[in-house]
Amino acid sequence: AGTRVKLNNKWLEVQQDTLCIFPPGTEHYYGNPKGVWHHSWMHVCGRMTDELLKKYSHLQNVPLEFKHRAFLRHLDYIAGEFRLRQKNSWFVCRNTLEHLLMELAESRGETEHIPERMIKVLEYMESNFFRPITLKDLARRAAISVPLLSLEFKRCFKISPIACVQEIRLRHSLYYLSNLNFSIEEVAKRCGFNDPFYFSRQFRRKYGHSPREFRNTKK
Repeated sequence: AGTRVKLNNKWLEVQQDTLCIFPPGTEHYYGNPKGVWHHSWMHVCGRMTDELLKKYSHLQNVPLEFKHRAFLRHLDYIAGEFRLRQKNSWFVCRNTLEHLLMELAESRGETEHIPERMIKVLEYMESNFFRPITLKDLARRAAISVPLLSLEFKRCFKISPIACVQEIRLRHSLYYLSNLNFSIEEVAKRCGFNDPFYFSRQFRRKYGHSPREFRNTKK
């Protein structure tokens, strides 16, 4: 409340309940020398954050007004997870942060309407990533043909269905790799990869190093 923000060398008056996302290396200022003001801030970093910033680059360096109080609940939830410092808080925070960014994009009218059947397909992927998933399975869930499923899914989410399944599996593998009781083979199996060597190749392609190297950095 009462805060002024400097973005792109311009001072902007922002209203109460406004969020600004500053990417790394951005010169920015906030405050108000002419009056009383207050704000809250949160600093997040890491590979997951970099990916989200790239995906939602259009939300950066612009004032984002909250359309409803759910945004604050998201931020409070993330802050609470950080305070608790649970073993897997980072995983919960990453998903909550993406949910927040999705709602911000939708509130600005910058996302296309996503059909309910596509949402159900995505929810099925998230809940069953550890099982074998084929295009026929997904098309059956949506009650449409395989070609139409592929076209509609990519239009909605900017990624093919099978590539999306793999992204979900690799994301969950980061969680399992943090548990040293699981072998690399066990992690691969729990994430839906039948071949641990294929899992390792895809993991390296996605994150730049092998699962074992990633695990060693967390010890």
